[in-house]
Amino acid sequence: MAVEKGLFTLCMTPAFLEELKDVLKRPKFFSRLKKHNISCEDLFAGITDIAALYPDIKIDSVVKDDPSDDKVLACALASAAKYIITGDPHILQLKVWSGVSILTPRQFLMLLSHRDG
Repeated sequence: MAVEKGLFTLCMTPAFLEELKDVLKRPKFFSRLKKHNISCEDLFAGITDIAALYPDIKIDSVVKDDPSDDKVLACALASAAKYIITGDPHILQLKVWSGVSILTPRQFLMLLSHRDG
């Protein structure tokens, strides 16, 4: 796994973890997790085991269409992240925010593969 190899650090804040827990319970993800024989709880536990935890910080609202997405941006700011990796269209439309590049998982995997090769 790329995190275990030290290729990147998964950064989370308490507020972002709570948001993730809610998102993983959505039907869209339930069916995907079931297909891979993993529960929401097991995936969440795995994420919390490997993530670096940063304190919550407050930012001005950025994502007007979905203010809960601001938790992702706040996490990036708190952790001084270089990238936000997401499939969320509200965040992706920003492309870059506060010096942080916003990529889809596929784009990020391509970036990692170019660094390895």
